[in-house]
Amino acid sequence: MTAGGLSRYFYAQQKSGMSAIIIILIASSSVAVVFLVAFILSVKSGQFEDDYSPPSRILFDDKPSTHRDPEIL
Repeated sequence: MTAGGLSRYFYAQQKSGMSAIIIILIASSSVAVVFLVAFILSVKSGQFEDDYSPPSRILFDDKPSTHRDPEIL
């Protein structure tokens, strides 16, 4: 293989490698946009508005049940 043929071979390999990087960048950017849209929609729907109960839930016991199961003695 001559020097010119070798350089064309490496140029072709490099060009195809760059297209894979571009495809991966486009795919990861589109996945990031989908997650960003899902996050914004969940914030707007009020899913993250409960500020009180998560930290205080562990401090309080559950209320005892008034229903008694007849099978338990």
